[in-house]
Amino acid sequence: MSKKEEQNIDVSDIPVIAMRTATLDVTLKDVWGGKEEVRFQEITKKELKEQRTKKIKKSSMPDLDISRQTDEVVTIKKVVPVNSFEIDSEGRPILPLGRKIRGTIKAIGFNLADISHPLFPHLTTVKRMIQMVNVEPEYVILSENKDWKNNGNYYFASSPQPLKGRSSGSHISLRFDAIKEVKTTIVIKYPEVYEKHVKSIIQLLPTVKTLNRRMTKVIVDKVEYT
Repeated sequence: MSKKEEQNIDVSDIPVIAMRTATLDVTLKDVWGGKEEVRFQEITKKELKEQRTKKIKKSSMPDLDISRQTDEVVTIKKVVPVNSFEIDSEGRPILPLGRKIRGTIKAIGFNLADISHPLFPHLTTVKRMIQMVNVEPEYVILSENKDWKNNGNYYFASSPQPLKGRSSGSHISLRFDAIKEVKTTIVIKYPEVYEKHVKSIIQLLPTVKTLNRRMTKVIVDKVEYT
């Protein structure tokens, strides 16, 4: 096709792709920090230094020895990395929500394809759909309170991490800043042709864990389709 022919195309004959929107009012339970944002904190930890066993003889019963075990516990202080949140220009913790929820939508679609769901007969169906799905907002503000670690909605979390290359079950503890509950709105935009697919995935959204460390549960309080 020549450039002249391209200019003569009647755009009114091109079918318009109808877009739909799903607006979800949600509650995010247990939002953990991520490895992208690390801070350091001093912690106090008690460790067992030495165990001693002492035998005691009673003169009234010469043939009876009593053993008594004593533990020597020491308190140590050390600085550990804490997986935390990005802080915006106003000192508020924020989280990249849109791309993470979009990844969760994709994962649920793959799971439905694995069990041969009628709407998802092949993995390619999910791949084509997710290319045309957009999730907003890009970032969510986790707390409007700059003193968010002391507002009662924060806790200091830890999770075991197996050491690589070891089969003995050895692990280290990873630390995280965590927020108990966040209320927000998620907006999913998609072509109308995928409406049934998106609705099926939204129904399953509360059944999976998502976001950092896959610790967050998404409770859908309200959903509206427009």
